[in-house]
Amino acid sequence: MPPDDTGNNSPLRKLVTIGIAVLGASIGAVWGGIVGARESMETISAAPQEEMKPTPPLESLQLRPFRPELHRPSRPGPDWQDSQPAQLPKPTYAPATLAFGLTLAAAGVVTSFWVSLAGLILFVLGLSNWIGALLHEHK
Repeated sequence: MPPDDTGNNSPLRKLVTIGIAVLGASIGAVWGGIVGARESMETISAAPQEEMKPTPPLESLQLRPFRPELHRPSRPGPDWQDSQPAQLPKPTYAPATLAFGLTLAAAGVVTSFWVSLAGLILFVLGLSNWIGALLHEHK
């Protein structure tokens, strides 16, 4: 399609549009990694709960006002100990590098071979860093 008088089809405009799309996808991938890490940390740090019992039918429930003096938790015994925190892996930039490399590789399909090559190199570096961190984690 030939460029029109307004310059909407200029190569610079296309490059800026693709750059904004790549930046947005990278920010979304990093944000998803942060949110996923928070959720997994909350799951790990949550205290184990008792088995869930089936709830009784609604008709059999008696509604009573809440009185906090009747619902105080009992104090732990003298042999009670605080639970130990779960050992979490060290933080790493590997997931963000992996996501950015994959985004660049995909953007290179519509832009240039060199952008795809840079994305694939970042992808391989991020993947090898992440796998290396996982392999040496338990030592």
